[in-house]
Amino acid sequence: MSTPKDNADENDVQSRKFGRRRLLTAGAGVAVTAVEVPSLSSTAVAHFPQKLDIDVKPDSESNEIDLDSRGVVPVAVRQTDAFDPTGEAVRYRFGAPDAVADGGGACLIHDGHVEDVDGDGSDELVLHFSVADVEFDADETEAELRWERDESGEHGFSGRDSVQIVGRGDEHSGEDDPMDGSGNGSEHDSGGEHEQGGDGQHQHGSMEKDGDRC
Repeated sequence: MSTPKDNADENDVQSRKFGRRRLLTAGAGVAVTAVEVPSLSSTAVAHFPQKLDIDVKPDSESNEIDLDSRGVVPVAVRQTDAFDPTGEAVRYRFGAPDAVADGGGACLIHDGHVEDVDGDGSDELVLHFSVADVEFDADETEAELRWERDESGEHGFSGRDSVQIVGRGDEHSGEDDPMDGSGNGSEHDSGGEHEQGGDGQHQHGSMEKDGDRC
């Protein structure tokens, strides 16, 4: 037969068990919350999402770039639903992806020209960049073009195309070539403008850099 003291002791034990369950449940909720919060805050927004549709050397299937050349590389930027290069400010960098991401690469030789390079009825913006400034290594297989939305150079779009790199990139090797080493006289070369060089251009025809900016 239980006594009033026994009943009090049993109630005290049950109360402690109930309190412990509440504490464990609350602790589990805190732990779950602590795990979930980082996953919500770990999403990063890309400054240069790949929304440019580009064609390096539109007249070439191999997209070969000779680093020993003193010529230029033509790059066509196609119109897409996300971007119309013919109606936007002309602010571009081109070259090895790592170099372009670090603020390097080649600046534009000129503002480019509009042309339907592939005959599909839609105009592309054709740009030219000096081979001397593209900063490719011999094992590179991709080139990157970046369009900068404003003068800060912190936001915009990017696009990539495959390339085949040849040559050693020796600045003083070989003779001056009108092209980038292909030797086929592509119609997309900058021609006389590249050879003569206008205001704000050095001997390779590209715009002078202001520090790390084009």
